Amino acid sequence: MGCAEAAETAVQLVRQGFEHGLMLWRADTREILALRADGRWSLHQDSYQEGEKLSEAGPAPQGKLVPERGLGKLWREQPDLREGFGWATVAEQPVPGGIQQFSGGTMLWTSDRVIYVLYPDGTWQGFADTFVDPSAPPQ
Repeated sequence: MGCAEAAETAVQLVRQGFEHGLMLWRADTREILALRADGRWSLHQDSYQEGEKLSEAGPAPQGKLVPERGLGKLWREQPDLREGFGWATVAEQPVPGGIQQFSGGTMLWTSDRVIYVLYPDGTWQGFADTFVDPSAPPQ
């Protein structure tokens, strides 16, 4: 990853899992990170306006969901993304996180203890956050 180019910054995220990937919405930049299960990622501007009527997506298969709001708009408007990700498997969930830029990419930490490493070549990896604070009381 190289050297850090800036300090870690707190960020509020919305996360939604799909059949073949994960989308993360950044509240600070109104951007959507699309993390494909095949290890590729892409960044998209969120053009959704609160209350906006989205195009019809049809009914989701049993046990799946139609994504809503900004993630749903992106999913509806980009057929390759929709086909690549499939249906949502869980509802949107707000999660606090942190982001830090490095000379060789970006690290994004989520409160569910996952670190996503986004490389400049458009690939990504996810790692479990195994850090244990030695000053924290035992659980």
